[in-house]
Amino acid sequence: MLTITTKAQAAHTTLTVQISTLRAVVDEAENGVFASFCTKIGVKDIREYEERQLKVAEEESQARLRYDQQIARLTHQ
Repeated sequence: MLTITTKAQAAHTTLTVQISTLRAVVDEAENGVFASFCTKIGVKDIREYEERQLKVAEEESQARLRYDQQIARLTHQ
């Protein structure tokens, strides 16, 4: 007889496999949709592009924060 924990672990494993399978299907569809765009800008896939854009946005945000902090320091001197 399976315990509740064992049943939960089995259900979790099953769901994890299903999620991975669905993620692969979505990734493949995205690759097809964005293939020409990715080739044009020189990235492997749309996820690489998104990762780059996120990194740029985070760096910009950090730079803006440092700038605002510097302005605040100079204003309150």
